[in-house]
Amino acid sequence: MTARLVSSVPPQADVVERLVDDSVASRIARCDASLWPRAARPGWVTAARASRPLVGEIEALREQLRVAGQVRVVLAAAGGVGVAAEVLAEDDPRLVVLDTTDPAQVADALAGDLAATVLVVSAPPGEDTTAVELVRDTVHRAFRAEGLDPAAQTVVVTAPGGP
Repeated sequence: MTARLVSSVPPQADVVERLVDDSVASRIARCDASLWPRAARPGWVTAARASRPLVGEIEALREQLRVAGQVRVVLAAAGGVGVAAEVLAEDDPRLVVLDTTDPAQVADALAGDLAATVLVVSAPPGEDTTAVELVRDTVHRAFRAEGLDPAAQTVVVTAPGGP
């Protein structure tokens, strides 16, 4: 008896040929939303260039937070923002991602040193912000209970025109 592996994945050369034939690279560069018919969010293509002017502001904010002793981040995120942050942080214990309103997970996030915590609220335009707002309000109540000013402990990140 012989086994034969049947694959539905085309050979690499066929994939590359199809990408070239369909002008995918050029269409990505033009931010052609038809490449992503369900998502239609090709803004990532120009994100690095468009965000470059923000680097100085972000570095200054990071230093301001560090000097204030805020070295722990609780990220309340909608969409794929939380997943991306977790991947980029590679299990850094100073980052806690809350992309849920699960009471146990929120309580775990609040169990850390709140004076050393900054809440980062992030919701891309078009996302439902209900869960993020609930987490924000819960964390703000915890800040106030510790005598902390929620406004001084919160950073909001969104695209222009975002929530």
